[in-house]
Amino acid sequence: TEFISDDKYLGGVRLVIKGTKTKLDNLTQNDKVDLAIFVLTRIMADMAKHKREFRGDAEFKPVKIRKAFYDKTLQLDAESHRAQAMDFNFEAKNWFAQSEVWGTSEEESLLHFVDEAVDDLKKKYDDIALLRNEMFVKIHNFEDGTPFYPDFIMFLLHKESKKEFVYQIFIEPKGDAFLDSDHEFEQSQEGWKQKLLLDLEEEADIKLSYENRKFKLVGLPFYNKGETNPKLHEMFAEVFNEKILNN
Repeated sequence: TEFISDDKYLGGVRLVIKGTKTKLDNLTQNDKVDLAIFVLTRIMADMAKHKREFRGDAEFKPVKIRKAFYDKTLQLDAESHRAQAMDFNFEAKNWFAQSEVWGTSEEESLLHFVDEAVDDLKKKYDDIALLRNEMFVKIHNFEDGTPFYPDFIMFLLHKESKKEFVYQIFIEPKGDAFLDSDHEFEQSQEGWKQKLLLDLEEEADIKLSYENRKFKLVGLPFYNKGETNPKLHEMFAEVFNEKILNN
């Protein structure tokens, strides 16, 4: 009764109905039920836009790579932007952990970026592996739990004295089609994903500990070729150098 009549709930809802005087004066019970369902459906749809059912957990638990990544058959439409052959010699790159990749031109550009940085990476790290994440591994938005599958995951191993440092880096190439009105990503529909990646290092609670091995999760800003906004490519390169090469 309170839910129906109280002004804080349905009692505060006012409905304006237009029609002929005869029709309005002779509403049937079925008419009134239809009107009630119409109003409640609209209210529920509006509530769903603002409701947060979940919160992303900052706790990260270990999963063996061989269990997370496995053989997978992709079904791609011939006209898909992902169905185009890449100009990249995968067999010659022992740092790339898969035999081939089907991806966008932005992803191909990222591979060339990493390839150019490999010599510098090898000076610092003892092992390098980059994997295309075909929806194998997902992370969740800390605010509402929305899942996100970063396109690439890089693993780096650095040995120092008797200790080993393992870095797991999430990388997401994103094309110009996703830019906001300022030619950036912050206010775009994909902006929350970039924020999640950038917050990852500080927010992540890693439930994995070995006496002589340390683990660290790192997220980078979206990789973009910079054709529309050159600053995006410059920012990625700057953060990559700061967090990966010069940390």
